[in-house]
Amino acid sequence: MAWVDAVWTPSSFTTRAVRELLPNKPVSTVLLPVFAMPEAAPDRARLGWRDDECVVFTAFDAKSTYIRKNPMGALDAYVRAVPEPGEKARFVCKISNGDFAPTETRELVRRLSERPDTLLLDATLSDDDMTALIASTDVVLSLHRAEGFGLLVAQGMWLGKPTVTTGYSGVEDFTTAQASSLVPYKIRALSDPQGIYPLTEWAEPDMDVAAQALSELITAPTLRREQGARARAHALDVFDAARWRSEVMRLLCE
Repeated sequence: MAWVDAVWTPSSFTTRAVRELLPNKPVSTVLLPVFAMPEAAPDRARLGWRDDECVVFTAFDAKSTYIRKNPMGALDAYVRAVPEPGEKARFVCKISNGDFAPTETRELVRRLSERPDTLLLDATLSDDDMTALIASTDVVLSLHRAEGFGLLVAQGMWLGKPTVTTGYSGVEDFTTAQASSLVPYKIRALSDPQGIYPLTEWAEPDMDVAAQALSELITAPTLRREQGARARAHALDVFDAARWRSEVMRLLCE
């Protein structure tokens, strides 16, 4: 860091952490340019999803660790919201680098295999394909324990999807209680079985609240449309391209 003049981070949460390590360097928050993500239309027919089912979607990279991304928690919340498999809902979990954590991935596969209304997509997708995938879903779910930014939630909001998310860490910069279903949490000590993170304190989302929010969205298409519209409107404001460029130019000229 001796060669660095300034540090930009993607969220206030990350900025606070970096400032503790670099008290003598200017550290600024510059949100990711979500406005630059590719446009894509839904294509549920290609994916084999019916128009009358609610697709709940979560995604993560196993290199970012299961303990932090918490896909098991997302699945638990869905199972609570939909106790009996049926035709009204489907849970889709997209994973990349699953072989990086083979033990955890095997357990996730086992649990998903117990429900006919769940699907695991194990693939690394292009930006266009990932955008098309999110665009084809109905609800974006992220019960993370910590996020440096929270790209999945931001992408979902940008595409007009209702989001159910832990109201902690990076997502706090671009979510509100009106634009998202923010899940309350308690901070507790956690250790990472994958060995990437040392003992740390992260958020434990309230599973009852998450399941209730999911249940309401799954059973109410009108509510999904309304919350999705609020999410899109809020994202257009937070991720405004002109404002982002102006802030970047200001920082570059300091």
